Amino acid sequence: MSQMVNIKDRVIFKVFTNLVEVIIMEKADEYDLAMAMWLLSHCEGNLYINIPQETDPRRLLHIATVKKESRIRDLVHAVVGNVIHHPAHLVLETKFSTADGVLDGELINKHSMDRIYSAVKNDYLENKL
Repeated sequence: MSQMVNIKDRVIFKVFTNLVEVIIMEKADEYDLAMAMWLLSHCEGNLYINIPQETDPRRLLHIATVKKESRIRDLVHAVVGNVIHHPAHLVLETKFSTADGVLDGELINKHSMDRIYSAVKNDYLENKL
C-alpha cells in the first residue's frame, strides 16, 4: 500500500499501485461520496462494489467505468444505488503512479483535505461536478 486517505472518518481510501479500495462507513453522506468520487476521477478504470454472497463472499459487481471526464454526480448515484450494507467496499481497478498525482501523500493531508472537501461540496451542490 502506498497511501491511505481518510475522509472525515466516514470514507477510507487505501491506494495501491494497481487499485484503490474505498470503504464507505455507515455515517457517510452524499458529500462524503462526492469527495471520494472526485478523488477517484483522477484515475481511470473499472469501479466495482463487493456484493458478498454465501457461495462467493468476494463477489464484485461492476457499477461504473471511471474516466477523467466522468461526472461526479453519476458516480455517486452508481455507488448509492448499489450499497446494500455498511461498511461497503468499492474497488477501482486502475494503473497509475501516486507520484505527482492528487493521491500523493504530500497533496492530501488533513489541512488540504478540509479545503478540498469544502470546494468539492460547493461544486457538487451547484451541479458543477
